[in-house]
Amino acid sequence: LHYPLRRQRQMCIRDSCVLCGVQDSALVVDDQVPTAAQMFVTLGALSGGSRLNVDSGESFSGSNRAGFTISSDSELLDLTVLDQVTVSLLNNGTVVDTTGSGGLLGLQLLTLGGFDQQFLFVETAETFDALRIDLSATVGLLSDLNVHQSCVGPTP
Repeated sequence: LHYPLRRQRQMCIRDSCVLCGVQDSALVVDDQVPTAAQMFVTLGALSGGSRLNVDSGESFSGSNRAGFTISSDSELLDLTVLDQVTVSLLNNGTVVDTTGSGGLLGLQLLTLGGFDQQFLFVETAETFDALRIDLSATVGLLSDLNVHQSCVGPTP
């Protein structure tokens, strides 16, 4: 987690999920590990969700690990509930790769010892300057997600 991303763009609510959104989005880039933006969706909504974009202000290329430290108020997360989460890499506003259906990136989850936070990340060789995380309101168990930090660093 070498390079915390410093700037965030306003979240956007996508599709038709009226009761979905992001609170305190600036906390993703405040350098304070305990603070977090809160993404939330209404379970049972037919479509939509919440979205948070974080723009680094610089480009990253080569072999990198990019992601978000996250937590949930209910429990530690596992990959079975993360089918509602999509992480995308953007370059100049265009998606260059994404997890989920049609994407080439594999979403990975690392539990950080001694913390209730986990690192949700992708490994990539794409050139990118921004990260996006989406929380879908479609059928699933996850209704909230705390996003503590966004980070980019060289793949170990």
